[in-house]
Amino acid sequence: MAESTDAPEDAPEDPNVLNLEAREYGKLGVVHCGVTRDGMVSVGGRQAELEDGDEHVDDYAGIAVRRAGEQYTFTKAA
Repeated sequence: MAESTDAPEDAPEDPNVLNLEAREYGKLGVVHCGVTRDGMVSVGGRQAELEDGDEHVDDYAGIAVRRAGEQYTFTKAA
């Protein structure tokens, strides 16, 4: 599924946003983030379950995770 944005293709990615799907992992700064399985996310080793449309905020890491279908968006507070 292609993502549609208004930004040019060569625009730099936002270092405070990470988009993942099930069984994908990445980092926001020094914090490891991942989607271990459909509905289960991990932020710095702390896990949470998300239904479609849910959001979870990890206050310790300062990262919010929102689920939209198969897409999980991790956003670091500025």
